[in-house]
Amino acid sequence: MCGDARTGRGRVRARVLRGLGALLMRPLAAARARAGAHQVIAVVADSGTDASQALHRRLGFTEAGRLRAVGHKHGSRVDTVLFRLPLADGEGSAGVTGAP
Repeated sequence: MCGDARTGRGRVRARVLRGLGALLMRPLAAARARAGAHQVIAVVADSGTDASQALHRRLGFTEAGRLRAVGHKHGSRVDTVLFRLPLADGEGSAGVTGAP
């Protein structure tokens, strides 16, 4: 989500961008499946807010692992969380799911 919640302009921008990640991710995953990809891997910074992780989970990604203190954000070391999304590979999943 984009924008600064302390300003009116930021709140408007946040509302406009809400749902953009899902809107972009669905066609991307579908294109990867058509291209023959077995799965999609996402590397997400664990910086204390879980909006990005929640988005990936909502879209059907599952956590596959964690790399401790390998990222750097706002002057601090952060973990990265690995997510995977099987693309119609016989594991009972056929790509991106979830509400926009």
